[in-house]
Amino acid sequence: MRKLAVALIVACLAALAIVAASSAATVTPVTSGLDSPRGLAFLPNGTLTVAEAGHGGDVCLGGGGPPCLGTSGQISTITLATGSHSPLVSGLFSLQDPEGGALGPAGLSAQGGRLLAIMDVNPQALEGASCSGQPSDCPAVLATARAEAGQLLKVTPSGTWKAFAGVGAFGFDFTANNPGDGEFGTEIDANPYGVLAFPSGMFVADAGANTLNWVGNNGDITMVHRFPVPNPPQPFPTDAVPTCIAQGASGLIVGDLAGRIWSVNGSNATLLSGQQAMRHFTGCAADAAGNVYLVSMFAGLFPNPGTGSVVKLAANSSGSVSTIASNLLFPNGITVGPDGQLYVSVGSVCPATPGGACGPATGGVVKITP
Repeated sequence: MRKLAVALIVACLAALAIVAASSAATVTPVTSGLDSPRGLAFLPNGTLTVAEAGHGGDVCLGGGGPPCLGTSGQISTITLATGSHSPLVSGLFSLQDPEGGALGPAGLSAQGGRLLAIMDVNPQALEGASCSGQPSDCPAVLATARAEAGQLLKVTPSGTWKAFAGVGAFGFDFTANNPGDGEFGTEIDANPYGVLAFPSGMFVADAGANTLNWVGNNGDITMVHRFPVPNPPQPFPTDAVPTCIAQGASGLIVGDLAGRIWSVNGSNATLLSGQQAMRHFTGCAADAAGNVYLVSMFAGLFPNPGTGSVVKLAANSSGSVSTIASNLLFPNGITVGPDGQLYVSVGSVCPATPGGACGPATGGVVKITP
């Protein structure tokens, strides 16, 4: 199964800090000590929230090694004045991928007074998993993983939540029933990753199925657009891998891991900006003026730590972007705050405590003043 390629092999990071130099903006640390932080969103009361994909757990399905499952995923709140953070929802499914990163809670978006959180992977990926030879908590961990993988969650400001739409299962079945051709590829997979809420429902970008889906508030799922595989195949990644959605001045914008930017109108998608070998988008957000900011997690081939950036697609742009900040350590998600500043998760494949694969770096959040 191909999962989103942001589950990286992380190595040789001991000398890196979370924030490196910025090319055109002021970058200020907000908090650290997060566990593989991904999506960000502000609640209407001004509280910043972050999805943490976690670090898997002790239920290992690979003959004693990765992938290892656990319940270390969570959604946390961050106090901007102090940088302190605390779990809002804990005990969520997390999978430590063989490549070294984690999959679990991913995209976040606010809808009215609640949060919408999308979970990585799909339940079909766990079919056939056995607890033979596993720790005693294996049955409970597997049950959690199967119930939450690929689900869209509704989360209240008090931390109560429920799963209401199996986007990952939908995407897997869609690719199984529509294997495609040279335009769409034949891989059967699903890995929902980005979410953008509207009053009547929400869009979800599925990085495994290469689709943009619409989910109504009642949980009904519709495939809106399927993104093509470049023909002839291009260097990594060779398929679209849509990861994020933003509402720009002229309509819906989708970024993908190949560094492409798409404009989506109804079921049609127009390529605004072609594949950029030095950019791999994982998050995007729009400001009040309709400018769209996209996060590139790394440049070139991974692992390539300290090469992340944030670029701006101006409201009047036909596809060209300008660099806002660069030399970031594996940035991932982004949101625009009530103060108009950009908030970006960094160290997104790094653990909550120093000394792991990222050396002294942990997951964190920075504020960027364009």
